[in-house]
Amino acid sequence: FTLLYVLVNYTRQSCITYFNFAIRDVLNYMAAQKRIRAFLLFDESERDNRLLSTSFQDVLEIDKIDENSSKRPCQVICDLQEAQWEKNGKFSLKSIKFDAYPGDLICIIGSVGSGKSSLLQTLTGEITHFDGKVRLHGSFCYVPQESWIFSSTVKNNILFGKEYNSKLFQRVVRATALDAVSRNFLRNDR
Repeated sequence: FTLLYVLVNYTRQSCITYFNFAIRDVLNYMAAQKRIRAFLLFDESERDNRLLSTSFQDVLEIDKIDENSSKRPCQVICDLQEAQWEKNGKFSLKSIKFDAYPGDLICIIGSVGSGKSSLLQTLTGEITHFDGKVRLHGSFCYVPQESWIFSSTVKNNILFGKEYNSKLFQRVVRATALDAVSRNFLRNDR
């Protein structure tokens, strides 16, 4: 009889406790969902909040596209003479000019430290020390590169905790062109 009483009491307390947690979590979910929905339904801002300094305002122009225009509008016009993180800094981008149209795919390639990210950060307004002109028409989205590797060997990054399968491993190495790159590694991890 005592064992039955303990089991019933334990079950009752567990159910009540978890029921309370469930109600709390549902209420938190509903509040968060309401805030997220309100945020996602905001109208797109017409003003670019990156325009903080007057010197930057003089250089960056944001124009509206006439949607009834028959010719293909240019979305991004970049005519940089020079851009740098700090005035009189060592690193700078020089003489970069391009136009981008809707539907264009533009690849920015170069070796490490050549200024690929700095160019994109100039377009987004993060680098404000520059000469030249950048025009953005319409919406512009920048998604920064995030590293999905962890500090370990290439092999461990490919396996990602799974059991080693030689054929699959070699397929991944070839598909990602790591076989050519691996010649530059100090410790060849094949």
